[in-house]
Amino acid sequence: MNGVDKHRVKASDFKFLEGVAPSQFLAPLLGLSHAVADGASGFLLGGLHSDHSISEIVWIVLLYNVFAFALQPVFGILADRIWGIRFASVFGLALVLLSLIVVDSHVIIAVILAGVGSGSFHVGAGALAVLSAEGKASSAGVFAAPGVLGLALGGLCALQGIEISWVLMGLLGALAMMVLGIPYPRLARQQRAVRSEKLETHDLVMMALLLGISLKSAVWTSYQYMLQGDPNVVLAMAIAAFVGKSCGGFLADRFGWRRYGTLALLFSIPFLLIGREYFPSFLFGLGVLQSAIPVTIAGMICLLPQKPATAAGISLGFGLAVGGALPMLGLGSLILTPLGIVICGTVAAMGFAFGLQEKHLVRRTLKSTI
Repeated sequence: MNGVDKHRVKASDFKFLEGVAPSQFLAPLLGLSHAVADGASGFLLGGLHSDHSISEIVWIVLLYNVFAFALQPVFGILADRIWGIRFASVFGLALVLLSLIVVDSHVIIAVILAGVGSGSFHVGAGALAVLSAEGKASSAGVFAAPGVLGLALGGLCALQGIEISWVLMGLLGALAMMVLGIPYPRLARQQRAVRSEKLETHDLVMMALLLGISLKSAVWTSYQYMLQGDPNVVLAMAIAAFVGKSCGGFLADRFGWRRYGTLALLFSIPFLLIGREYFPSFLFGLGVLQSAIPVTIAGMICLLPQKPATAAGISLGFGLAVGGALPMLGLGSLILTPLGIVICGTVAAMGFAFGLQEKHLVRRTLKSTI
């Protein structure tokens, strides 16, 4: 083992105070909360079609995306410095619940509440899930996977006219109380000296990983835009993403974050290309593509261990927003050409390969922010 390996972030680096072990129920609880919160947002946004024009819906959804995704790093900073990551999680669930209460009388206010609530919940719960499981990517997958399925099901219920708002409000309230009350570990401050790293190198590493996240997101979002008119296809895509994210974290922990994340992106390319003519291949490729998400969450937190919520916001929100903006600018059809898929997948894999090098995943002093 060389000097670099000694300071690489690994599970044993996460020491807990007073002998309290991480709750094995916390990540699944947060994953269920993720499904319900995103399901509520999907139900709220899906219900707009009956009272608003297409142009109005586009702007309202854009407003939601700004608060729910683009501003996640801001909510992450607040969680790291002021709120604490558990408060951010509960506060987010409460705001999403409130959005369902006021949507009938104040649509825009409800959308803003849902967006802020979603953004706050994602940064807090994402950080809490990873840190409570000693930094494992598998825990990030358990948290992240249910969200896309909840979003799709909530939206489909709204489109079909199935009233589930009271069920969602009850679940949100109950889950918020459970997240607030469940025992949890506090992370101990690391005392030993660590290797210094030049700021320029650290920033370059983060930019490389963010590039990979953004390009992966661009491919996923382009497919969403292209296929959103068919509810069955949307649900199939959500299931593929759910399975991919659920498995990806465990596979990454087993075979190595850098190796798995890079190979998953490259491996998805031929299946997405074949999927232009063969739908099962498309779904498999999409699942493999999305299976890299747990690595991005855990990896970014390892790059910014003193700011776990900010790191979660960069990977879960800002990176997705940057990638998602490309299809909105009319580049989706270009991205989904064979050449576009190859370029995006290859460059994203290169970003992962550089950003997830073990020598860059340095353990710094980690404050307790839970």
